[in-house]
Amino acid sequence: MLLKIYHISALLIICLAYEGYGQSNVVVRNENNSDSSFYNKNLNEVVVTGNYKPTGIDKSVVPTRIISLSKLSPLAAQNVADVLKYQANLRIQQDNILGTGLTMQGISGENVKILINGVPVNGRQNGNIDLGQLNVNNVERIEIVEGPLSVQYGTNALAGTINIITKKKPGKDVDFNANSYYESVGHYNFNTSFGWQDNRQSILVSGGRNFFSGWSEKDTSRFQTWKPKIQYFGDLNYNLDLGKTQIGYMGNYFNEFILNRGRPLLPYFEKAFDDHYMTHRFSNSINVSHQFANQLKTNFLVSYSDYSRTKNTFYRDLVNLTQVLTDNANDQDTTRFTLLSSRGTVANTNGEKLTFEAGYDINVEQGSGLRLKGKEQRIGDYATFVSAEWRITEGVTFRPGLRASYNTSYQAPLIPSAHLLWKMSNELTFRASYGRGFRSPSLKELYFYFVDINHNIRGNENLEAEKSHNVNTFFTFKKVKDKNVYKAEANLFYNKINNLITLAVLRGEQNEYGYINIGQFNTMGGQIFGELVLNNFTFGSGTSLTRSINVFNDEKYPANTWETRSNLTYNFPKAKMNVNFWFKHVGKQLGYVLGEDGKVEPTFIEKYNMADFGTSKKIMKDKMVLTFGIKNIFNVKNIDSQLVGGAHSDSNSSTSLATGRNFFLKCEIYL
Repeated sequence: MLLKIYHISALLIICLAYEGYGQSNVVVRNENNSDSSFYNKNLNEVVVTGNYKPTGIDKSVVPTRIISLSKLSPLAAQNVADVLKYQANLRIQQDNILGTGLTMQGISGENVKILINGVPVNGRQNGNIDLGQLNVNNVERIEIVEGPLSVQYGTNALAGTINIITKKKPGKDVDFNANSYYESVGHYNFNTSFGWQDNRQSILVSGGRNFFSGWSEKDTSRFQTWKPKIQYFGDLNYNLDLGKTQIGYMGNYFNEFILNRGRPLLPYFEKAFDDHYMTHRFSNSINVSHQFANQLKTNFLVSYSDYSRTKNTFYRDLVNLTQVLTDNANDQDTTRFTLLSSRGTVANTNGEKLTFEAGYDINVEQGSGLRLKGKEQRIGDYATFVSAEWRITEGVTFRPGLRASYNTSYQAPLIPSAHLLWKMSNELTFRASYGRGFRSPSLKELYFYFVDINHNIRGNENLEAEKSHNVNTFFTFKKVKDKNVYKAEANLFYNKINNLITLAVLRGEQNEYGYINIGQFNTMGGQIFGELVLNNFTFGSGTSLTRSINVFNDEKYPANTWETRSNLTYNFPKAKMNVNFWFKHVGKQLGYVLGEDGKVEPTFIEKYNMADFGTSKKIMKDKMVLTFGIKNIFNVKNIDSQLVGGAHSDSNSSTSLATGRNFFLKCEIYL
C-alpha cells in the first residue's frame, strides 16, 4: 500500500511541477472526438494500407477501419491490445507468459498480418504476435482491413491486416512531451518523446519503461497468476524531403523480462524453481519514394528485424536468496528469428480512368534454436504482384489484382483478388471484395522438435500451405447536417480455409503431438453498427455474429458467437473536459479440437462483459492533460472454460481474462 501511495504521489508531483512553466507557444493537443466540429473535420481521414497512395477513407476501394489514438486518449491505452479490445469482430486472448493474441472474423494466430508502417512484425509465440509488446506511445492511428490482402502483403494476411501507423513528424519545430501512467493493480509506466524539424527534414525520438509488479486474486508470498514484467522500448523516425524524393528511416528497440516465480517446494518450502523469460526485438527499415514527372511514383522499402526469446529455469534458495541454473538442458532455451524484407512498387497514381501498381515482395526468415530441427532453418518467399483501379463511372471503381510467388518450402499458389467501390449516393456507399488468401507453414510448424520426459512435439516438413477464399460486403451510410452526424455500417463476410494447420495428438500412448493439415475451417457472419453525433454528444452501438464450422472427416461441427459493443462520449467545451464509457459483451465462444485417435473434442470459453470509464481534462492552457477512470467495471477475473475436452479432461477449468476492477491515472505534458 505504501508503494502505491508513493507512486501516485510521485506522478502528481511530476505533473504539477510544470505548473509554473511559461504560457507562450501553446500547442493544442489530443482533440476530443466528441466535439462534432472535430468529428466533421475528420470525416475524410486518410488511409494508406492496401492503397497506391494516401487516400481519403471515403474514396478507398479497400474497406478500411481507422482507429485514431487521439480519439481514444481517455481510454489511456498502453499497448495495441488495449486499443483493439473494444473493436468489433476482434477478440483478445490472454496468456500470462506468451502474452496477448488476436482473433479476427473467427480466425486467429498466424492468419492475422501485423505491420508497423507496412513492415511485417517478427517474432510469434504460439502463432501470435504479442500485442502487449507493441507500445502506442508514438502511434498516430491503426488501420484495420478485414479479409485477405494477400496480393499486396503475402502470407499471413488471410484473416486480415492490421497496420500500425506511427507518428512521422513532431507537431512543431521543437516538440517535447512526457507522460506517466499508474494503474492500481501494479502498473507504473513512464515514456517521453522529443521531436525537431525544419523545412526539409525531421527527427522524432521516443522511449520509455513499463513496469508491472504482478497480480493474483489471492495474495501469495511468491506465485502470481499474472506474472511480473518490465519492458524497455525506444523508437527513432527520421525523414528527409528532397522535393520529388522522400527518404525515411525507422528504428525500433524492445526489451522485456518476465519473472515466473514457482511455488515453494515440499517438505520445508525453502526451495523453488523460477523461470525467467527475456525477449529482445530490434528492427530497422529504410523507405525511399520518388515522384516522376510522367505521373509514375516508385516506392522502395527494405527492413531487417532480429527477435530472440530466452527461457532459463533457476533453482532458487529462498533462505539465502541465491540461485543457479538447473542441470536439465531442456530447461534452458534461446530461440532467435531474423526477417529480411524488401518491397518495391511502381504506380501510376494520377490516371483519370485507370491507375495501376506493380511490384515485388521478398521475405527471408531464418530461425535458430535447440528446439528447431538441425538447430537452424530458413524459409524464403519471393513474389511479384500487380493490380489496377478502373474507374468505370464517376461512382463505380473496380480493382482486380494478382500475385505470383516462389517459396523455398512449399508450392505457392497464384493469388487473385477483386475489390469494388460503388458510391450509390452522397450518403450511401457499397463495397465488395473477394480475395484468395494463403498462409505458408511457419518455421516452428515445419521444423520444431521438443522431446523430453514431459514433452513430445514434432514439426512436419510435409505440411501444405493453408489456402482460403474470402468474400466481404460493406454498406456505409453517413449524413452530415449542421453539427450533427448520422452514421450506420453493415457488413457480411465468409471465409473458407482448406488445409488448416493444427497441433494434434498423433500417438496418445506416447504423448506425441505434431502439426498436421486437416479438412476445412469455415467462418461466416456480419455486424451492424450505428453512430450518432449531436453537438457534444456521441453514441455508438452495434452487434456482430460469427459462425464457425470445423470439418473433420467430412463431418461438420458448427459454433456461433455473439458480441455487442457500445461507446458513449460527452464533451464539455468550456471546461475542456470529456467523459467516456466503453462496453463490450462477448458471448460464449464454442470450438472444437482434434484430440487423441482423431476424436473431435469440444471446447468453450464462457460469456463475459467488459466495461471501462474514463475522463480527460486539459489544464494549464492545454499544456497538460489529466486522465483518470476505472477499468474492468464488472470486475472480471477468471471465466469458466474447457480448452481440451474428452475422457481425459471432461470438467471445466478456469481461464484468466483480466486483473479485476482497478482505477488508472495518467498525466501528459506538452512543451
